[in-house]
Amino acid sequence: MCYNTDWLLPVAEKTVSNTLIKGSTKIRLVVIWMGTNDSVLEGMPSGQHVPIARYKKNLLAMYSLYPSNIPTIFITPTPFRHDIWRDRDPEVTAEYGEAAKDLAKELGISVVDSQKEFKGKELAPLLSDGLHLKPAGYE
Repeated sequence: MCYNTDWLLPVAEKTVSNTLIKGSTKIRLVVIWMGTNDSVLEGMPSGQHVPIARYKKNLLAMYSLYPSNIPTIFITPTPFRHDIWRDRDPEVTAEYGEAAKDLAKELGISVVDSQKEFKGKELAPLLSDGLHLKPAGYE
């Protein structure tokens, strides 16, 4: 089972705080790529569902952990094979992507729209289990 933003936020807060306290100057870019698990349909056994408003709030909290001089990019939730992952709905996942894009616009940061990048592509060769990317999916 993978993280949603509710589960990742406390880990990120501790990790980022410890990294910044130690004076790391090696952070050159922050990529926040969340939402696929948040968008699991409400009531599914995994318990991964996060309401979209809280998802957006969590993204903002993660973004706010880093100094403003470090560039940050959001990546929207990637498409998945609904024939394999029945606990998700492509349209709902796309709504989470829209929320991430809206927040990125509000913050004035870059966003990669994975829904747009994968549109019209055959997903099977790009996804290892119908959800997670194979190396070819990153190209």
